[in-house]
Parts: sequence; C-alpha cells; structure tokens
Amino acid sequence: MKNLKVVLIGFLVFISSFSFAQMNVAATVGVTSPILDNGLGIQVGVNPSFELSEYFSLESQFSLIHIDGTQFISGDEFTMQSYNALVGGRLYVLGSEKSFRPFINFLAGANFNSGESRESGVGVSLGVYGELNDSLLFGVAAETEGFFTAKVGYQF
Repeated sequence: MKNLKVVLIGFLVFISSFSFAQMNVAATVGVTSPILDNGLGIQVGVNPSFELSEYFSLESQFSLIHIDGTQFISGDEFTMQSYNALVGGRLYVLGSEKSFRPFINFLAGANFNSGESRESGVGVSLGVYGELNDSLLFGVAAETEGFFTAKVGYQF
C-alpha cells in the first residue's frame, strides 16, 4: 500500500509538470555494475524533462535495473531488479545555443527491489551527462543500491 501511494504521488507530480513549455522525453539503456559486489547488469529507463530556463530543467526518471552478481563478503550469487520513480533537477553547464551541452542531475524518489529482500525505500541518482544536438544523451550515474551505470539514450 505504501508503494502504491509513492507511485501515485510520483505520477501526479509527473502529470502536473505538463504545463511547462518545453518537454523532452529520453529513452535510455545502460550497463550497470554494483560498487561493492561483483556482477554486471542492464538498465532501461525513460526520463521526461521540462525546461524551466536555459540552464535548468525539471527531470524525472522511471527505470529498471536488472543485475546478476556475486556478493562481496559471502560469495553468494544473487539476482536483483531495482525499480525507480525519481524526480529532481538537471543543471546545464552551457546554454541551449550550443550543440554539445554537459549537465549534472540529482534525482530522488521511490525505489523498490524485487530480489530476495523485497525492500522499498528512497531512491537516488546522481549523474554527469552530455547532450549532443538536443537528441543524443550519454553519461554515467551513481544510483540507489550502490550501482555505477553508464548510459546512452535518445531524446525525443
């Protein structure tokens, strides 16, 4: 029930953001690895963003990380799926007239892990990215549950 409330609040925040003038949606895929454990996984996500000024956008992220790995201390194998519904900001270093625009983002919201523990809590993503010709995205992020993720995407 708690997860449903978090998802509904995130959805309402997402819907209320449609009043802003400039909306973009990026579809991303990435390769992810746990920081302490061994393993490799895949990330897929959708990142709607709403330009509020030349240097700042409101951004959200709906993503899934699937990873197969081995725990650092015990050596036990694990499979984990981590779902995120996050919202936050995107701060651009260069103005919109440039063809290459580096930016950082900080997103926070709900996280649910469907592995053995079935935990839910606060999800976070902090990333450094580049945007090329207002369409191609690429970068790296540190995400909830201790993942480093390299992502590429296309912005519509």
